Amino acid sequence: MSLVTYFGIYFLVWWIVFYLTLPFKISTIQEEGISLEGQALSAPIKPRLVKKIIITTIISFIIVFLFNFFIKLFDLNIYDILFIAD
Repeated sequence: MSLVTYFGIYFLVWWIVFYLTLPFKISTIQEEGISLEGQALSAPIKPRLVKKIIITTIISFIIVFLFNFFIKLFDLNIYDILFIAD
């Protein structure tokens, strides 16, 4: 597979992992007992986005690396992957 294909796979995996990591370690205004006018009670106080982006990047790299490793190990191509259920 080409580098562009791996970049596309990495891009998709990155966004999926990012959305999975967003709800971890969130404390809301309601949980902390803070009252701010004009803000939803479910708004996070410290979303820690930079830390989540770094963690997402590392996890996504590991997933794509393992995907590439198994592709090379079993000498698979895209047609083998698509018809693996047969």
